[in-house]
Amino acid sequence: MFDVSLEAATFWYDSFNIILFVGAFAVAIATYGSIKMGAVKERFSDERISANERVTAEANARALELQVSLNELSSPRHIDFEIFKKSLEGVAPVKIEIRYAEACSDCFWVATWISNFLGERSGLGWPISIFKPLEANPSGLPPAIAAHASPWGITVVARGDVKENSISWQDDSSANAIFFALLKSMGKRPTVSSNLDATLPADMVRIVVAPRP
Repeated sequence: MFDVSLEAATFWYDSFNIILFVGAFAVAIATYGSIKMGAVKERFSDERISANERVTAEANARALELQVSLNELSSPRHIDFEIFKKSLEGVAPVKIEIRYAEACSDCFWVATWISNFLGERSGLGWPISIFKPLEANPSGLPPAIAAHASPWGITVVARGDVKENSISWQDDSSANAIFFALLKSMGKRPTVSSNLDATLPADMVRIVVAPRP
């Protein structure tokens, strides 16, 4: 038993009740705050996980695209024969000169496919007059330049003067048809260009296969 007066007991009784009320209120506030902040923290955690998953997915997609590009670069260039053949339906054949760079991993094979597709083996029956490597350029520049072609990719060369508006590149010309046949049949990123050579016979189209860019 505590030896206190009634007034003191009443004072301390009231004081302890106040402390209990304040404590209970503080516990309630802390519990509410803990629950609310826990939910907020969980939401941010979910968003962070979602963002990380999104970043990971995007990185994986870019890595896959890069791998596909690397596979394309490491594989020989390909020509879809059916698309190539369809693009040349009804086009009047002309003589074909095919030249290819020797210092190239797939130039010979691409040149051979073009020769086979246009020539007798595929049934298109275009006369292949010349099929041989490019000759070295005395100036030291890429050999394709001496053949009036781009040093990269495939170039279709028709007779004409670059300074003039040559009729060789009219929409109905054989040179134009070959250009678009190659462009359409060589996949997503074909490198096909065109040029003119005033020394080329009027009834001939030159196709130059240089290394890929």
